[in-house]
Amino acid sequence: MIVDDVEINLVRIELGLKSLDLEYRRAYTGEEAINASREGEFAFILMDIFMPGMSGLEAVKLIRSDPQNPNSKTPVIFITAEENEGFNDEGYELGAIDFITKPVGMAHLRSKCSVLNELYSQKIEAGQLLQALEETQKQLIEREKREALSTFAGGLCHELNNKLTVLLGNVHYLEGNDDIKTDILEAGEMCKEILDSLIYLPQRFKNQSQTLVPLQDIGHRALSETEALSREGKIQSELHRIDFDCDKDLAETVVYERLTLDLLMPLVQNSIEAVKQEKKELANISLKIHPSEDQSLWHIRVTDHGPGVEPDLLPKLFDPFFSTVGIPERTGLGLTRVRHLVEGLGGEVTLSNIEGAGLEVSIDLPSGALTHS
Repeated sequence: MIVDDVEINLVRIELGLKSLDLEYRRAYTGEEAINASREGEFAFILMDIFMPGMSGLEAVKLIRSDPQNPNSKTPVIFITAEENEGFNDEGYELGAIDFITKPVGMAHLRSKCSVLNELYSQKIEAGQLLQALEETQKQLIEREKREALSTFAGGLCHELNNKLTVLLGNVHYLEGNDDIKTDILEAGEMCKEILDSLIYLPQRFKNQSQTLVPLQDIGHRALSETEALSREGKIQSELHRIDFDCDKDLAETVVYERLTLDLLMPLVQNSIEAVKQEKKELANISLKIHPSEDQSLWHIRVTDHGPGVEPDLLPKLFDPFFSTVGIPERTGLGLTRVRHLVEGLGGEVTLSNIEGAGLEVSIDLPSGALTHS
């Protein structure tokens, strides 16, 4: 930012610094400089001392005294028409790095501004690196916590599954009300579904015999499976169609049917419930599968046309048993299972709100994760 009450001085300084290829904010008074300083951070401030009304020294003092001001620590070079030791002392106490006397020596000023701009660029880069490091550290901590929980849950679920199998296997031997036995069976099956979701391992299914289908058929099979769930009353809204967009180069690629559907079906079900919240009887869901430019990844995108999700709730959608819809039959483990699956296959999954479309689930998988090789 350049502050001077004389237009010709501002023009002369800007022309003198033109080779630095910087954008400058002009201010003609101390008050205007203070207001501009609150709008965003500058690499440096060139401040004239003598101006009508508020002096440059007073303006810098007020900027420095406000910890919320993004320029409270920005380097300042004072420009003055006359030297005065009193002004110099006060300016240095305010954190000024230099005083330059008019007429301004442009080579001297240009050299100082070039160094200040380089330091500012390094500061921005260091801040971005620190932010990236903190985010990476946060992700590593979250993954370690999930892995520790997964190990614990796996052992616990194995033991509970054994006991549950015995319980369900002997319900038929109970005498009495058949409705009670039915309730016990239904509750037991839901418990098994929850346990299976918690210990689901994609490699286990890859190692077993599975039906293999062309990727281009997955959209039709997902629609058929959804219709079956709707008939069974497990989905509360009718699915009209899935708009399936599969890259032509991937269409004939053979994939594990069950593994692929286990990855996609929870997303389809969530999308249907989201559309239902918009009170739309028929749900259209977009499913896209395309390769990355270098063919190393598959980009899978599932988008609904619902209301979206509050931004602060997006990270919680992956938490076990968390749900934005109060449906007793839903375990709240759909997205938890999807994330477990995706990470087990070496990929990443993220959620975002798409303006005018609703919620989009983005999955990036290694290109061979779902294929038979």
